[in-house]
Amino acid sequence: MWPRGRVIGGSSSINGLIFIRGQHEDFDDWSKLGASGWSYKEVLPFFKRYERYEGGDSEYRGGDGEFAVSNLRNRNVACDSWLTAASEFGLPFNADFNAATTYGVGRYQLSIGSHWRTSSASAFLYPALKRQNLTLVAHAHVSKIIVRGQVATGVEYIRDGRVEVAHADREVILCAGAIQSPHLLQLSGIGPADLLRSLKIPVAVDQPQVGANLQDHYQASHSPAETTNFSE
Repeated sequence: MWPRGRVIGGSSSINGLIFIRGQHEDFDDWSKLGASGWSYKEVLPFFKRYERYEGGDSEYRGGDGEFAVSNLRNRNVACDSWLTAASEFGLPFNADFNAATTYGVGRYQLSIGSHWRTSSASAFLYPALKRQNLTLVAHAHVSKIIVRGQVATGVEYIRDGRVEVAHADREVILCAGAIQSPHLLQLSGIGPADLLRSLKIPVAVDQPQVGANLQDHYQASHSPAETTNFSE
């Protein structure tokens, strides 16, 4: 078993414990643009499958998955006043941003179980480490995806100052977050051709959208454990 800690698990091991899904409209927009299978209705069963929400199973929530989710466990007077003011202003109160809509004002939920943080590592990776067909390489920095033609065939990474390569028999799955994923794609020659050429990176796939259109989100925090969200 890999030692537990915050080395493994990506941002799910170091973020503010906030648990909130993407907006329905974003998934539906991807589907309309040609991403087959990515509409909100199609991805919802997968959201529900991995989630163990303390409120139990419902139309939008899962109650039996590996990833524990809970509601806030304290109340803050300032937060309550802020929500009241927002409602008086005309914004609807939203009791669950992970349900029918993300529109309105309300309280976040947390990626936490009975006591401890839930991360992608604690929920999915650690239980699977006993499998013979799984190898975890830690303290390794991925430097690029190896592309042959327009097919990803492996991953190059640096460990202990040495460049190593992992070859893929079937597929390469890139899951490095909103910043590092496009960064790795561009380092691998997948991105805006003019930009890649200016950096002397051989172009494998001219894809202008890689590295573009990143959107930030806003929050107001009243205490370390009490956060409100507003969304349009």
